[in-house]
Amino acid sequence: MTTPRAYTSEELREKFLNYLHTLVDYWAELPDQTPKQRLSGLMFSTLVTFDGGACALPGFDLFVKAHPDMPRFELCVSPHPDDKEYCQKNSENWYEDGMSLYDDLCPQLHEQWHRKGHED
Repeated sequence: MTTPRAYTSEELREKFLNYLHTLVDYWAELPDQTPKQRLSGLMFSTLVTFDGGACALPGFDLFVKAHPDMPRFELCVSPHPDDKEYCQKNSENWYEDGMSLYDDLCPQLHEQWHRKGHED
């Protein structure tokens, strides 16, 4: 058994992208839905994830970050204030408030979308 700890940005990114792939798979397979209904459902589910309504991930805050070429949005986790203490008491890993999906290893999420095991 490992000691509970904060997730790394890399682990957060992997969980986030895996969850989005799960959403794509779910909405792609729904019968009796038009392509527009499927896309609308996928977008809705993605926004629910950002708002903190997905059980698999905490909510996210969206910030505009200055960038040399142009501003960009940055997604940072915003867990419930009690999550860390709860996870520690239950020997589970936790998300640190303000942790970004980005780091020096991954300046852009779209570069990580099509990785081994998730090719379409």
